[in-house]
Amino acid sequence: MQNVEDLSRALNRFRNEQIRILKEEDGDRDRVEMTLAGVETYRRGGESFDDYIGDRAVFLRGEGTVAGGYGSGPLPQNQYEIPLDGAWSFCADGRTCRVTTDRAVYTIAAREE
Repeated sequence: MQNVEDLSRALNRFRNEQIRILKEEDGDRDRVEMTLAGVETYRRGGESFDDYIGDRAVFLRGEGTVAGGYGSGPLPQNQYEIPLDGAWSFCADGRTCRVTTDRAVYTIAAREE
């Protein structure tokens, strides 16, 4: 069984590297490019008044840019969240990590120059 700590270890292999995150959700595609400074995990305790904030998440920290159907700009708060609500899984090799959740598919890879 996969757990958040295993995912965090797999993502930390990209630390201090330029990475690209592709998110596919409901036919939409977003792209983030960032220098990964670190990976943090989050687990909420108790009730939430905000349905957007999930029970578990992985935060990728670092400076970067985000681009999607709405345009592009700086990465808000220098972090990118991957919510891990419901069923999720990941697979990783040396240069790519793919996270599949109930809502979206995230492909994280070292950026090729």
